[in-house]
Amino acid sequence: MELRSSSDVLETLQTKMQEYMDNGVQLGWLINPQQQQVEVYRAGQSVEILRYGLSR
Repeated sequence: MELRSSSDVLETLQTKMQEYMDNGVQLGWLINPQQQQVEVYRAGQSVEILRYGLSR
């Protein structure tokens, strides 16, 4: 799991997540509060992007 801080570059974290997957990790989350989304990484699958926000 990676949590993006305001000083992190998104592309750097995405590269790191891909490196984790390449090294055998089965599931990973990249939480990005700046864009109100979570990127879900699963072995052998495309990255799934979940967006969140206020809903009523």
